[in-house]
Amino acid sequence: MRPTLAAALAALLVAGSTVPPAVAGTSRADAVTSDPHYEAWIQTMRETDVRVQELRALDAETARACGAHDELQQIALRKHHARMRLLESLQKRGVQPGPPDEDVTAWPWGPGAGRTGPDTPRLLDKGDTAEIVDDGYIVYTNINARPEVDAVLAARAFYQRFDDEYDFLVMFTNFPSELFEGRFLAYHIIVSNKDEGIGFKHFFGDEEFDIGPTFTQDDSRPSRLQSFLHLNDMHLYPESTEEPFFREYTYPAFIAHEICHRWGARMLVCTDHGGQLGSLLGRGNVHWSYFFNSEGSVLEGNLWDGQEPHFSTTTTTDRFGPLDLYLMGMAPLSEVPESRLFFLQDQTNCFPEKDLRDDFFNPGSPPQSGVSCDAARIDFTHDCLVAVNGPRRPAYPNTRRDFNAATIMVTLPDKPATSTELGTLDVMRQNVAAWFHEKTLQR
Repeated sequence: MRPTLAAALAALLVAGSTVPPAVAGTSRADAVTSDPHYEAWIQTMRETDVRVQELRALDAETARACGAHDELQQIALRKHHARMRLLESLQKRGVQPGPPDEDVTAWPWGPGAGRTGPDTPRLLDKGDTAEIVDDGYIVYTNINARPEVDAVLAARAFYQRFDDEYDFLVMFTNFPSELFEGRFLAYHIIVSNKDEGIGFKHFFGDEEFDIGPTFTQDDSRPSRLQSFLHLNDMHLYPESTEEPFFREYTYPAFIAHEICHRWGARMLVCTDHGGQLGSLLGRGNVHWSYFFNSEGSVLEGNLWDGQEPHFSTTTTTDRFGPLDLYLMGMAPLSEVPESRLFFLQDQTNCFPEKDLRDDFFNPGSPPQSGVSCDAARIDFTHDCLVAVNGPRRPAYPNTRRDFNAATIMVTLPDKPATSTELGTLDVMRQNVAAWFHEKTLQR
């Protein structure tokens, strides 16, 4: 049995702690803001927000785009632990949970505090969607006075009822909230990896890692969970699978983009043919470079055609590229055509002159069709990839190609999921599954 949230908080209490109890007659707001851990929590949110902005600045990103930097894993955990220490302290001092106070900007509890039972989120099995009604712990108010969802506590609420048999947890809300203080439209947190040769060692220092027990609260065995996705308010997504949702992405392609961060893009390339180790990588070192011929991958890059020195982009973000399929374990390296493995270098005379962010074209530029550039073409080989990244293990066809994904909808006590919302999510799930099945060659 996994502990309830109340038990988890109680387990955090430190014997002999000298945190003073709340003074009788003190308002809840005063008791919260005077807690010695409150300012530390605020400072953690400020510091992590600065770091997220630094990561976005490195990418020259101006829009609320996808958040997939591998560092988000540790940033999310840092925010979570700071808040848990505050909640622990408040509980020990006898401060009762309560909904957000309008006189306090950041508040450690959400709208459901004290409204859904004793410290346990109300999880409703709605067929193919797990609805988690905020109990005051899953949602909190951030430093912008906006609701934000704690990914770790949302996952723990899910696992209080469901077994660890899912590879992906895919979370939506049915209300507006902020993701990392409003910096992202959606985000992907990598939880575990056991595959070799797909680039994790370059950024994590090791191919294998597993922080799944932090989410499942079960450290008796390795977690099956590989990724946690927060896809924001479901009402942001259009009904049509053909209508652009974000830049040139349809919503199935956008969600597939987030899922695909489980495997890419982190590949380095040898320098035997010219270029640099990171020539394939763009935004955050987890997207393909704008100048890499990704064949129109959902992980960015472009589909480049032409002959040296004149090149142009055509279709973008509507497929998994050959290298994506290899990284995902959906294809052998032999199915990645070496004749199409290249990137551009020393670009000049690009038209239009600036990218979709009104910046000069650079490796982090978002995919864009109808762009022409003069450039040198740098080709590379399979051996070049393997020399730097190692061979993929396991290799196709001995790879896992069937994955379980659980859909979670976080709701508020006064805004439960409607039958229309549940039906919409069901259609979205079916459309994404069909897109994924088709684009992975039905393997």
